[in-house]
Amino acid sequence: RGVKVSDGVPAVVTLVGRLKDKENQDLQGGYHRISVPALVHGRPAYRKPGARTVIRYWPAADRWLIDRAGLQDTDSCSAFAEQGGAWHPAQEDLVWHVWETDRGQHVRDPQLVATSAPATIQIVGRAHGEENSEINGEYRLTGLSQGRVAYRKVSQPDHVIRYWPLGDRWLIDLSGLRHVNVCNAFAEANGAAHPAVPGLEWHVWSSGVGRHAVDDRVAVIAAPAVIEVRGRDGPRENVTMNGSYHLWGVSAGRPAYLKADGSGHAIRYWANEDRWLIDFEGLRDADVCNAYAEAEGFGEHPGDPRLTWNVWESARGRHIADPFVHTLVAPHWVRISG
Repeated sequence: RGVKVSDGVPAVVTLVGRLKDKENQDLQGGYHRISVPALVHGRPAYRKPGARTVIRYWPAADRWLIDRAGLQDTDSCSAFAEQGGAWHPAQEDLVWHVWETDRGQHVRDPQLVATSAPATIQIVGRAHGEENSEINGEYRLTGLSQGRVAYRKVSQPDHVIRYWPLGDRWLIDLSGLRHVNVCNAFAEANGAAHPAVPGLEWHVWSSGVGRHAVDDRVAVIAAPAVIEVRGRDGPRENVTMNGSYHLWGVSAGRPAYLKADGSGHAIRYWANEDRWLIDFEGLRDADVCNAYAEAEGFGEHPGDPRLTWNVWESARGRHIADPFVHTLVAPHWVRISG
């Protein structure tokens, strides 16, 4: 699924690939589409959360600009790319030029890329103890390799997901970003712009049979590793829905989560009614649940804070909307400074 789009324009653009010792490397990160104004000089604009920095279009030079000063009406910028007919800046073939003070000019950086591919993805499903179970885990966007986005595992940077153009395949390679077709697992790309596109079938190397074998449990998904449920207050019924839920795998084609306390409580998708369910009975194929939220286009994962949760109340014999219940993506760490 990737990033949700509206009118063909991605909601989020990620800049990645600038070396960390380079000037203006802090331009990297996610930029969210600006809703007001919807268009700037006839193109969508994007702002980095918590900063004034924007990506905007400058028609006089037909360029995309990255500007620390915000939506100003000048050609001043920290980086630019020739527009080349692109309706939005998330085009992986755009070449960015970044300002370098010691050279007094913008300098071409072929490693910097703007993309709508998800910034973080998860590999799930390879059974613990099986050969190549190490492929499981969280991977973050690192830049381009062979003309497509590449990802590195957070806990082990040598573990990567990369594209192999000669075979049009996505490869999971535990030996890093290299230019060979050797890998621990692969999926036929079939034109997929990134490896978390649903429907890819993953083949994992098995020494026992001397080849890659299909493992239909393995999936690469764009979903957070942990989701928090908050806001259900006691002594009301179903208060134990609160807590941390960890990614388990895929159920009904969407990410599924189990509560970290070992209770078996699950968050899962119910396709028949396009709903997210919180089910104390776990991962099962039923529409019975303790709480539900209409996916309504926010269906990438159940951690979207815009979801409205309806919680079962026995006294009234039905699910009742609880405006205080929210799901959100839990951060892995928090930095305190100052």
